[in-house]
Amino acid sequence: MGAKGLSHLAEILLAGGEMPDGAIDAEIAPVFVERDGARTDTVVLACTHYPFLQGVFERLAPWLVAWIYPAPAIARRLATLILDAPAGQGSLRYLSTPPPRRSFRAPSMKAGTGKRSRAGFWTIGI
Repeated sequence: MGAKGLSHLAEILLAGGEMPDGAIDAEIAPVFVERDGARTDTVVLACTHYPFLQGVFERLAPWLVAWIYPAPAIARRLATLILDAPAGQGSLRYLSTPPPRRSFRAPSMKAGTGKRSRAGFWTIGI
């Protein structure tokens, strides 16, 4: 089950804006389901914005659940695919909304190779 407006609310909060708890609660409430004596016990934070708001989610959740953030596992798999790719086969681009931090570099990425697109993304060719 997805939360259609939650990433937008997360961006507002991460930019220092304020958001009433009710707006966030309205987005996460549908994942908390009680039926036939069972209820939601695990929620997957399937967006890169959501882990920054995990504390808010935990505070607003009607009961305790396990919160799973799959990005570290996805990043490990991506690193494996990048490192195992045959040299000289195709091309690779990274996209991010702010410029990539200097501490994040693929093995062959050179500093200063990023270019900002009209859409506000940064692309880095390798």
